[in-house]
Amino acid sequence: MEKINKIELLKKVLKSKIFWLITLWLFTIGFIYWFRSNYYFNGPSITIKAEWKCFICSVNPKKNTKVKANALVKNVLAVSSTPTPTTTPTPIPYYLQPVKKFLTPEGAKNREWVLEYVKKYYKGDDILCLDNLLKSESGYRTDALNEGGCGGIGQACPASKMNCALNDSALECQTQYVIGYIMRRYSGSPTEAWKFWLSRTPIDGKDVGNWY
Repeated sequence: MEKINKIELLKKVLKSKIFWLITLWLFTIGFIYWFRSNYYFNGPSITIKAEWKCFICSVNPKKNTKVKANALVKNVLAVSSTPTPTTTPTPIPYYLQPVKKFLTPEGAKNREWVLEYVKKYYKGDDILCLDNLLKSESGYRTDALNEGGCGGIGQACPASKMNCALNDSALECQTQYVIGYIMRRYSGSPTEAWKFWLSRTPIDGKDVGNWY
């Protein structure tokens, strides 16, 4: 009879809500204690404590995914927080600044021909400097003639030195004269010729560029 009473009492206890509440409370307390003993909070993530990492890796490497993920997040945050160095662009030298000058239709046509023609002799900065020089001297006009008697696309002084006519039919002749003069005076460097032109002192605020 006493044994039957114990069984009945056990059944009543198991059916009691208070028993299950106490059991749940004890389980929760135990879980929190275990969790705090083996994990710690790391910002928005939870990381396994160091002493457990090696144990987890040795038992089952697949369980180390969380550790690797946290390490990856740390690396990404470190990279993203590093300021990107700013680079200062190298300024363009004064003599490589392109000259902006209005050209007549004939001058523009002559310019296109000359720049293609001189590729046999020059390249890169030399072509840019030659272009600046001829735009500034004559605007690529083969009939350009100033009051001092200088004429042609390169403003040869006097114009008769070129032995070329002052018209578009003599464009190649005038171009060859310019190339030859640069060879004799500036060792074949249009860049040096243009630098010399820029070094001329303006008079009354106007450039009197003279490369002769």
